Amino acid sequence: MAESNEGKNYKKPLLIFAVLMGLIIASLGFYTYSQLNKIDHVAIDQSDEALGINTDPQQETSTADVPPLNFAIFGIDQWDNENGRTDVIMVVSIDKKNKKVKLSSIMRDTYVNIPGHGMDKINHAYAYGGPQLAINTINSNFNMDIKDFATVDFTNMEKIVDHFGGVDINVFPEEVSSIDGVKQAGLQHLNGKQAVDYMRLRNVGNGDYQRTGRQRDVLAELIIKIQAAGPAALPDTITQTLPLVTTSLNNIDILKIGMESLAANIQTVEKARFPIDSTSEGKMIKGTYYLVADLNANTTAMHDFIYNDKKYADPD
Repeated sequence: MAESNEGKNYKKPLLIFAVLMGLIIASLGFYTYSQLNKIDHVAIDQSDEALGINTDPQQETSTADVPPLNFAIFGIDQWDNENGRTDVIMVVSIDKKNKKVKLSSIMRDTYVNIPGHGMDKINHAYAYGGPQLAINTINSNFNMDIKDFATVDFTNMEKIVDHFGGVDINVFPEEVSSIDGVKQAGLQHLNGKQAVDYMRLRNVGNGDYQRTGRQRDVLAELIIKIQAAGPAALPDTITQTLPLVTTSLNNIDILKIGMESLAANIQTVEKARFPIDSTSEGKMIKGTYYLVADLNANTTAMHDFIYNDKKYADPD
């Protein structure tokens, strides 16, 4: 039976609306993609050998049928003409199967083998060979599979936190005087500068141990904000914050990871620190302090946390 003119007239506005929405979405996608070209992309050698990835099948201790996506986050004090030492060394794991993001800090004084440089503090790897060597050092010492990284300096970290409207952090009494503008302990809303003050604290509390906990707290708050904002805010998040970092991820990967992470409906951010206290101790070696650890035990613990979804009580 022929369709009535009334039916045709009804569908026409819907078709026009659909076409307009398609054009708007396409334009937004094109704009977002074009803005990604402003990001400081750094190509690294992606071969397993150059990255220090074990060529055997993925992590021998893993029981995950859907392995998480792991990448490294490095935080440095300031950009200069030389690679700096990393004050933040963190593995971020997107576990879509369990709807979690996992943050694993690695203590910067950890005594490890830096390929080509011998035993040294893990935070020296970035200074010796930039992100390529820093990733290789993490992978080769902890049998990880990291292929990409993002590096941010603390000045740009202020801007990133401010973009998201600040973070809510529980400030302890001994931390108050070291955070600009904070007058009392308890749950405080910190702006970018205050959050960076908080992240860099190590002269109160349990030194660098507790400082890594502060770093995880701030990053966890940002992840929760991104997830809560939803897909509609993703283009703005990408275009406003990612140009503030240096990364090996290309434009397509950034968009894919962003959309897949939001689609996974991440519900939890879990945090851990390595080496584990019971498997490590501080030692003076030739006049220099190092955190000497049982790397085999910590590799197993890290894999259990990241790949096998073992519960972990964040010590900091």
